[in-house]
Parts: sequence; structure tokens; C-alpha cells
Amino acid sequence: MTISLVAIFARDGGAQSADGIPLDTFGSGGAETVIAVVALLGLSKLLLGFLFLLAAFRNRAMIPLMYVLIGANCLGHKGIGWMKPIVHVGTRAGGFVSVALIALSVIGLALSLGGRGYLQRQESGSARSAFPGHEACSRITSC
Repeated sequence: MTISLVAIFARDGGAQSADGIPLDTFGSGGAETVIAVVALLGLSKLLLGFLFLLAAFRNRAMIPLMYVLIGANCLGHKGIGWMKPIVHVGTRAGGFVSVALIALSVIGLALSLGGRGYLQRQESGSARSAFPGHEACSRITSC
């Protein structure tokens, strides 16, 4: 979420400082457009981050899905970057962050599915009623 706030509020949106995009070689309109697009991307990342926090605190069963979304988002960014390459100047700090997020999301997904007996709870929970407190409904098929 910090990266999103930098993209929204930093003067260059992190485009030149973190991603190495040579904004000073663009005209003023081009540089402002790139900064605006980076800020819009930062807003979408910030909202996605709030969704992740909501899942972590309110609906823990969604945590594996959140890891899949993080991985898909990072892989999608890498794929679009390969299809539509951006000219960079110097070393980019942002590239290492993306690779680290992909690796951490794969590890987190594996731990969230395999750790702490999640799969066993799902199997034993399948026999439970969809209506808490109505144990009779789990024995009757017409409920």
C-alpha cells in the first residue's frame, strides 16, 4: 500500500525514481500524462490493498484467493511489460519488488492452502449444514 501512496502523491509518481522512466526526455504534456497514469494505477492498487485487508480481517477463507490475485496481477504486469516494453534509464528498483511479490504470493498461497489443516477443515466442513445452529439440516437432504 505504501507503493500505491508513492504513486499517487510523489512528484514523479515513482515513474522516474523507482521505475527509471526518463520523464525529463518527454515533453511537459507527455511527462504529466505518464505521471497521471501512474497515479491512477496507484489508486487501483490502493483499493486492491484495502480489499486484501478486508479479506484478512473479515473473511479468512478468501485469503488463498487474495494470493492468487496478487500473483495474477504481478504476472499480468510482467506480461504486459514484455508485450509493450517501456524505455528505462538506469537500474529499476521496481522490477525487483515485482519478482519478490510473485515469489511471496506463491509461498503464501501454498502455506494458506496446506498450512494449519485448511484442507482437512474443508473436508470435514462439507458435511456441516449451511445453516449454523440447524444440525438437523445436515442429516436431511430436503433442507
